[in-house]
Amino acid sequence: MNVHPPCPETDGSILNRNLQWWLLGGLIFLILFARSPGVLLLPPLQAEDGSHVFAYFYEHREPIQILREKAGYIPLLANLIGYLSVRLPATMIPYGLTWLPLLLTLAAYSLFFSRRYRVIIASDAVRALVCLLFALAPLSQFHLLAHTDYSIWNALLLLILLGGMPLPAGSARAAPCWLLINLLVWAHPLSIVLLPLQLYFAWRDRSRRAWYLATALNLVLYQYLGTKGGQVFAHQDLLSILALLGRSLVATVTMLGDIASRTVLGQPLFAWARQHMGFLIVYVDLAVILLVGCAAVPDAGYRRLAWVLLYLMAGMTFLSLLSRGLSLADLETYRGGPRYCYLQSLGVLVLLAGGVSSLLSSPAGRRALHPALPSPGRMICAAALLHYYLLNTQYGHYLVVNADAKDPAYQKSPYYPGNPMNGRIVQTFFRDLAASEANLQPGYAARLVAEKPGDWPIDITVGGAASPDHCPSTRRLCRLVQPFD
Repeated sequence: MNVHPPCPETDGSILNRNLQWWLLGGLIFLILFARSPGVLLLPPLQAEDGSHVFAYFYEHREPIQILREKAGYIPLLANLIGYLSVRLPATMIPYGLTWLPLLLTLAAYSLFFSRRYRVIIASDAVRALVCLLFALAPLSQFHLLAHTDYSIWNALLLLILLGGMPLPAGSARAAPCWLLINLLVWAHPLSIVLLPLQLYFAWRDRSRRAWYLATALNLVLYQYLGTKGGQVFAHQDLLSILALLGRSLVATVTMLGDIASRTVLGQPLFAWARQHMGFLIVYVDLAVILLVGCAAVPDAGYRRLAWVLLYLMAGMTFLSLLSRGLSLADLETYRGGPRYCYLQSLGVLVLLAGGVSSLLSSPAGRRALHPALPSPGRMICAAALLHYYLLNTQYGHYLVVNADAKDPAYQKSPYYPGNPMNGRIVQTFFRDLAASEANLQPGYAARLVAEKPGDWPIDITVGGAASPDHCPSTRRLCRLVQPFD
């Protein structure tokens, strides 16, 4: 890819660029909304968002709670979203816990369109396609798109996009970017994967060496103050440590092969191929390796991109497996969690898009194309969008009704929140919460419980300590009101 220094932008080009940003962001939003509108219109606050995040921050309102530890680490950005959301009017709290993470998702998905990333993929159109594929490819689940507890994953994506590149030119642009990077460092325990890149930037850029070294120090401090990462090898002898490292390395290679083929085939076809046609997965992996290799040989820029992405993908997978101490027998359970393959799958999309772009723009690629053919770039973009649209139809999304989806035994789409009634239950719960806050008499406490079929209940106390007795399990939503002791 031939990358030229950007030309100064005129007022007209800036206006046009802003219009492109708004159009791209709108398309990404429409893709996400059309796939699972119910999650956004009637947020079900599934899993931790209702039972842990909302319940905790509603009852613990001190600013220090922003540093709440969860599962052995401090998810600073998710904590901040929870802390701010419970300060909204009661009926708006579910939307804060859902739409604020969605805004983070939109920012992470659209950032790659920035001119700053022309040094990675020169074509604005190809980068816009990658942004759209981030949203369209069914490689995740709705938790990863609009869920406060799982927002740590798109926070990590945003950190990689910002911290995986040198700081922008000029202090006015570099300072806010640097501050945001150091905030995002405390959003996810796998942020340490950026440490080698920050040290590399510090070595290459003497003028901003202190900035990069400060970020590197922040990454290390978070591991020791904000996570339990330093305890991975606690109370283990040398042989046990070597065995754990070996298992994690083997599992990483296995996982990366699965992720590449899963990204291309989609989860339903990938699962079918693993059971009935395992060689198809091998062929897909070989095709990805061949494409990346053929593009990397003549193009030094793409070669650097490929090495960095492969390092990030392998590093995140290895550290995640290592921190859990999984055996190879436990790998199947780990594979079932979309969040553990999510960012690596997005990395595969960037690798494929960059590789195709590099091959088409190379002299050999231009010579191989017949002049009578339509623009190959446009054809490939259209084919990629159609392919991932069709993968969505396997779940019955986007105006296509999959007959199998009507069968209760059919594995439901990961973009549906389970029981469709839970959104209504949550809406009723927060209306009752608003009424309790408005009408509760001094000296009284209200205990509100929302029991959601197939999900964790929401259980909070309004105004003070309530009776420890449980609400009747047969009631979907109930309230106990009693005076203080």
